This record gives sequence, structure tokens and C-alpha cells, in this order.
Amino acid sequence: NATNLLQTYVGDLLDYCQLRSKKFTTTETLFNIYQLVRSCISMLKSRAEDKKISLEACFSHLLPEVYCSDANRIQQVLVNLIGNAIKFTPRQ
Repeated sequence: NATNLLQTYVGDLLDYCQLRSKKFTTTETLFNIYQLVRSCISMLKSRAEDKKISLEACFSHLLPEVYCSDANRIQQVLVNLIGNAIKFTPRQ
């Protein structure tokens, strides 16, 4: 989990450098959104547990499972959003 989180942060930094040099690209693939969200939660669960925060995902049956987009970018956004939610949620 810590390795994945560090890898995500390094990826964010590299993306920032690519944006600055105008060489930013995306790669569209089919991916399972449920698996992606669960992976993000798995990476950040220990941080939430340290603050005694419950971290869970619930999916609507109306939500399609498979999307065509850049899964790595979606994961970066989710990790940042969930990480900030944990960071700014008061300890329980």
C-alpha cells in the first residue's frame, strides 16, 4: 500500500513536469471502475484507520462497471480526493 501511494505521488510529480513542458498525454483503456475505486481505498485505508475513520465504497447498480478512459488519471484524482478527505476529516 505504501509503495502504491508513493508511486502515485511520484506519478503526480511527473505529470506536473509534463504539463509544464506541454508534453502531457493520456491513454484510454477499458477499466473496471469498481476495481479502481477499491484499489484506491485499499491504498489509503491505513491512513483512515490511523484517524479512526471508516473508509468504504458503495456502488449503485445503475453505475456501469466498465469505462473507457485513462484509468491512471482517474486513479490519481481519486487518490487525491480521498487522501484530502482523510487529511481534513477530524480524528474520530
